[in-house]
Amino acid sequence: MNLILSLINYRKIYEANYFIGHLEAMLTYQDMFAVTCLNFFKKLLIILKKIK
Repeated sequence: MNLILSLINYRKIYEANYFIGHLEAMLTYQDMFAVTCLNFFKKLLIILKKIK
């Protein structure tokens, strides 16, 4: 998640989406904190795309 947040910080949207997809594939229903963070990151990326 630190890598994803760093990529978002540098506005590397494609790369962030790539790692979000891979992390989502590894998560289970028990990883609620990570799922919540990923949902937040996705919404943040949508906002950044609109600003760009």
